[in-house]
Order: sequence, then C-alpha cells, then structure tokens
Amino acid sequence: MLLLHHALALALALQAPTSRKIAHGVLLRCLRDGAFADRALSSALDRAPTLDRGDRAHATELVYGVLRHTSALDYSLKQLATLNNRTKLGTSLALGIGAYELLHMRTPDHAAVDQAVSLVQQSAQRRFVNGVLRNMARKRDTLTPPSEAALPPLTALAIATSTPEWLLSEVWNEELLPSLEEVSAWARATQQPPLIALRANACQGTRAALAAALRADGVDADVEG
Repeated sequence: MLLLHHALALALALQAPTSRKIAHGVLLRCLRDGAFADRALSSALDRAPTLDRGDRAHATELVYGVLRHTSALDYSLKQLATLNNRTKLGTSLALGIGAYELLHMRTPDHAAVDQAVSLVQQSAQRRFVNGVLRNMARKRDTLTPPSEAALPPLTALAIATSTPEWLLSEVWNEELLPSLEEVSAWARATQQPPLIALRANACQGTRAALAAALRADGVDADVEG
C-alpha cells in the first residue's frame, strides 16, 4: 500500500504544472498557433492556481525573455549544434528555455539543463537537449556574438536584438533615427523589460513609504521626480 501511495504521489508530481512547463506550453502556442503571448500566459497561469508567486514570475520571465532574445539564442545554439527543420518545435523551445536560463539568468547550470531536458518526451531528443545545453554551460564564455565583421551591420544587429531586419531598415532614416548608432541604441532598449510606474495614494501614505514597503517585499523600487 505504501508503494502504491508513493507511485501515485510521484505520478501526480510529474503531472503538476511548473514554471518551465507553463512557459514551454505558452511558447508552443505562440509559435505554433500564433497566439498572443500575454493572453496565452494569462490563460495558462489561471489554469495553475496552486503555482506560487515566485513560480508565476519565473514562468513570465521565461516566456518574455525567450521571445525577446529568440534570434540571439538561436545564433548561440547553432554554434553548438545543427538545428534544422527536422528539429521538433518542442525540442527547439526546450533548448531556448535552457539557453535563456544559462545565458541571462542566475539559474544553476545543472538545474537549467535538467529542467530543460524534462520538457522533452522522446529519449533521443532528451539526449540531444542534454548534450547541447551541457556544452553551452561549458563554453558560454567562448560563444561569439553576431559581428559586423562577418555580417552586414543590420543583419548583425537584427540577430543580436532579435528585431526584424525590415523594421530596423524602416526606422533607419533621416526623420526617425538617422545613424546606425541610434538604431542600435533603440533596438537594444526594446530588449529591456519595461518599467512599471505606480502612483501613490497621498491619503494612504507617501511615495517614499510605498517604495520602502515594496522593497521590503522584494521589489526593486525607486522614487523618481
């Protein structure tokens, strides 16, 4: 009976939603079905009411982080493995999630790799993901960014910032952004997570008190103006 209970608990644990499973599912919906990321993410989080605040934030960061850096992540991954049309979308997204955690977050290497592997079902694909991400963990300091020496300037910038090259061409003009440096600064700024602005209710307290309360709750908050 104890073994049965243990097996049932293990099965339920494997089926339970995690931040990475949710992010993987949302990214699949976005890239396979054309879903809007914000709506797909909100729907997925609504279906996981037991997920705690930290995991919900982690899922959100993974979804938007992978989408913001898709081209750059692919560029790095292709230095380590051959990705082609035969690579399943679910596998590619597991690689993207693992690569984002390795290159842009503070996730321990073993956790980033193991959790990305857990998102893939087929054993051969799991071995592929495991090998590529472990290689990335070892060689990330030697990965080369897209360079203007090897690529046209706009192509290199499009990859580095995951911005469509046609859009960079559109904004690079005398009326909007006349220099490549300005285009680059604009494109890199769009890669940053947007700041959230709050207005304090003066009847309830000061802006400084609100910022202090947020900082005490782990939020990076500052008073401006």
